Amino acid sequence: MKIEIVEWWEKLLEFLAFDCAAIEFNIQGSVRIHFMTMYGEVYFQSDHDDIESARTFLEKCRFRKFDPTPERLQFRGPHQVSHFYLAETPKPDRIFLEE
Repeated sequence: MKIEIVEWWEKLLEFLAFDCAAIEFNIQGSVRIHFMTMYGEVYFQSDHDDIESARTFLEKCRFRKFDPTPERLQFRGPHQVSHFYLAETPKPDRIFLEE
């Protein structure tokens, strides 16, 4: 599956294990958030009217915008994901997982 990523977000789940969220604009001007594992498995998708409401939703789910600092780039990051695939079964509860 192809995703035109506008912003990357991430959430630390455990030591060096992250979930990622990619924001993508839809043709109608709305946005879609693709929630995925750090290996590109898209386990849930969420549509929002605009990018600000998508960002607010991600913050409520305890995701933070990916900041490619030199320290963060020492570990696997969402910017390294190049192939995306849909999970066989959506897992909407996973977006609320905490560390």
